Amino acid sequence: MFDLKPMPVPRIRQAQRNDRASWLHLRRSLWPHCSEHKHNLEMGQLLKSDGVVFVAENDQAELIGFAEVSLRQDHVDGASISPVPYLEAWFVEASFRKQGVGRALIGAVERWATSRGYTELASDAEIENSLSIRLHKQLGFAEIDRNVTFLKMLTSRAAKNVELGAAPNGGPATRLDNPGVAGGPPPSVS
Repeated sequence: MFDLKPMPVPRIRQAQRNDRASWLHLRRSLWPHCSEHKHNLEMGQLLKSDGVVFVAENDQAELIGFAEVSLRQDHVDGASISPVPYLEAWFVEASFRKQGVGRALIGAVERWATSRGYTELASDAEIENSLSIRLHKQLGFAEIDRNVTFLKMLTSRAAKNVELGAAPNGGPATRLDNPGVAGGPPPSVS
């Protein structure tokens, strides 16, 4: 006979500022080629925004997963509301997968969104990430579209201003260290 022990239920909670180092470690596992500057920029934006970051803890209070949600004001394919909560990232450490941690993170995201009156949750996955696509579908997401995103580097005066940190319209701009320009596609945020 097998002695089956119930899997411990992960604790899901909103991320706090003191979670930053562990959250960054998890982000590096998800996006190992993302620059430190871009990780820090995105994490700072999420913490200051109206979005939310949920983390999953194991029974030793170590972070084992996270879900990042922004409120996108721009057009989101298939969405009928704006702003729409957008699952920017969703990750569980490999040794804790297939134990309901990812499902629990999405459940927390859904409760957060519905408690604020939102009726939709959007997300994306890279076309070749068949695991993420399958998991999204298992959790009730409907595939809306498939596309390829393009970016062209410009050499005009306006583009040079952006490189120097000024937006073409005179507003603030921050140049991200984008590995996709020279060495392959940029990391996706989901």
